[in-house]
Amino acid sequence: MMALDKFGRSSNTEGVKRRRLDRCCEPSLPINEDGDYDFSNRKLSNVKLLTKKTDTSTKGYVDNIMIPINRKVVKIEQKLGFITNNIESFHGRFKSFKEEVKIQQRKKNELFQSHENQLKKLTGLFEDVLEINGKIALLDTEMKSQLQNLKVSLQTDFTTYVGNNYSSLSDFVSENLAQLDLKFQSLEQKFNEIFPNVVNLETSPTTDPI
Repeated sequence: MMALDKFGRSSNTEGVKRRRLDRCCEPSLPINEDGDYDFSNRKLSNVKLLTKKTDTSTKGYVDNIMIPINRKVVKIEQKLGFITNNIESFHGRFKSFKEEVKIQQRKKNELFQSHENQLKKLTGLFEDVLEINGKIALLDTEMKSQLQNLKVSLQTDFTTYVGNNYSSLSDFVSENLAQLDLKFQSLEQKFNEIFPNVVNLETSPTTDPI
C-alpha cells in the first residue's frame, strides 16, 4: 500500500516524476546505459534561471558570469603584453649593456697593454741612462786623470824650458813682458798712422771744466 501525505501525494514523487517524464519524453529523450537522459546532440530551451547549485544554467547566466571574467582576462592579457614588451626591452638593453661591457673591457686591456709596453720602454731607457751615467762617470774619471797628467806634464815642460833657456823665472817674465811692450808700441804706431786726427788722451793736456 502506497503512503500518502496530507495533500494526498505519494512519498515516491521522484519515481512518479521520472515515470511521467519518461512517458512524455520517451520518443525524443532516450535513456542511456547509466540511466541518464540522452539528448542526442539537442538543446533545452526556455529554461528557468537556476536557484540551486544543482540546477541547469542558461547561456545568459553563463554569459553574465563570463563578461567580467573576460574583462579580467583582457586586462591580464594587456598586462602580460606590457610585461612581455618590458622583458623584451630589458633583454635588448641588457644585451647592449653586455656588448658595451665587452667593448670597455677590450679598451681597458688595450690601454693596460699600452701602459705595460710604455713601462717596458721607460725601464729600458732608465737602464740605458744608468749605463750612460756610468760611462760618463768613467770618462770623467779618465778625463780628470788625463788633465792632471797634462797639467803635470805642462808644468814639467815649462820648468824644463825655463831652466834650459833662462837663468831664472824672473828673466823669462821680464823678456816676455818686454816683447809684449814692443808689440803694443808697434800697434799704437799703426793706429796713429791710420787715425792721425785722434787725440792721444795720455799726452793731451787736461783742461779744467768751465
